[in-house]
Amino acid sequence: MAAVLPARGLSASESVRPDSTLILSSLGLAMLGLVMVCSTSISIAESHGVGPFYFLNRHAVFLLAGSIAAAVIWHIPLRTMERYSPLMALAAFGLLLLVFVPGVGMRINGARRWVNLGVSSFQVVELVKLFVILYMAGYMVRHRESLQTSLGGILKPLGVVAILVGMLLLQPDFGGSVLLIGIVVGMLWLGG
Repeated sequence: MAAVLPARGLSASESVRPDSTLILSSLGLAMLGLVMVCSTSISIAESHGVGPFYFLNRHAVFLLAGSIAAAVIWHIPLRTMERYSPLMALAAFGLLLLVFVPGVGMRINGARRWVNLGVSSFQVVELVKLFVILYMAGYMVRHRESLQTSLGGILKPLGVVAILVGMLLLQPDFGGSVLLIGIVVGMLWLGG
């Protein structure tokens, strides 16, 4: 990202302004998601005896938490993210290991994809996708020249991602693996 700003004629101060199209699109999708959750879950919630708007309220809480996280991340300087991007690959690896820890990882329908947080649970692949995007973006900024001139520049990040994909396949999570590969290949292709 930092490498793209000068090419587009943007200064660092101009890059801080939020993209109104992105914000409006995100808000529109979030509202559509709320409507869809509400319209599809009322009968399910009533059949479980938790009240008609249980899933809507739960979705709204997670949407609020995600919005707060996005606002916090928005204020982290790009240089800081770039500096810590190699740690993102390690964090992704650690998260994928958590699903195999007894008492932490949960087996649902024969797959160990979930981490138990006590009050809730989440699929680690969701954070892994974010961490891989940050890792790849940092790598692509730091190794821009080698990515364009040598095969080794491309094989290094692919090796890291191959390890993560291998761990996803052990869970097994084929869909998450394909999505992660698609993200990385797309980033490498768009990055030149």
